[in-house]
Amino acid sequence: DDFGGGCRGIAADQFDAGLEWYFSENGALTGAFFYKKFDDYITATNTTIQVPGRGDILLSTQVNGGEAKVQGFEFAYNQAYKSLPAPFDGLGSQVSVTTTQVSSEYSAGNRVLKDKLIGLSELSYNVVGYYEKGDLSARLGYFWRDKYLAGNGSTTSAENYVKEFGSLDGSASYQVTPNLTLGVEAINLLNANRKVYGQTETQVREINDYGRSFSFTARAKY
Repeated sequence: DDFGGGCRGIAADQFDAGLEWYFSENGALTGAFFYKKFDDYITATNTTIQVPGRGDILLSTQVNGGEAKVQGFEFAYNQAYKSLPAPFDGLGSQVSVTTTQVSSEYSAGNRVLKDKLIGLSELSYNVVGYYEKGDLSARLGYFWRDKYLAGNGSTTSAENYVKEFGSLDGSASYQVTPNLTLGVEAINLLNANRKVYGQTETQVREINDYGRSFSFTARAKY
């Protein structure tokens, strides 16, 4: 019985392979391929049941849907530029890119969703620059992901998506003494908004304005 909490868990066959190239003592290029095949992907539906004395009740529940396949590539570059003259020898960078392709077709209530799975973006990337030398450590990074499916919906509601979103974040810390480190962290420096919409971007459901946030920390060892 799928409607009484009896849907099965997701079973999956998966494969991944990676390749790493360490072109110097302080640098590396890496790549990976991944593949997953899901059986009976879990989705949502609504059904009407009859309850004695209460009439028809609309029940929302989870059910097993169709098959789904996910494949993609991951690429990363990491390097600390130790060969630069001081004080620039503390600089470094990290870049990563992930691409994802989905092949799926399953029902969500009375609608069919094709080539979409919750939480998966077609493209995402991170670009980070950092400085680490002596008592000083600093980092600035931009983190971006393409739009993605946030909810399947059901018979009475459509699916919803999160619009592409990027955040510029930074942090810095300084070890004042062997026992005391002071730091600052900044989130969403570009003041980006997170937007949720329905089947089209004109069906706006949420606009989350997080604003910029700053925090200060002090770590002490005794």
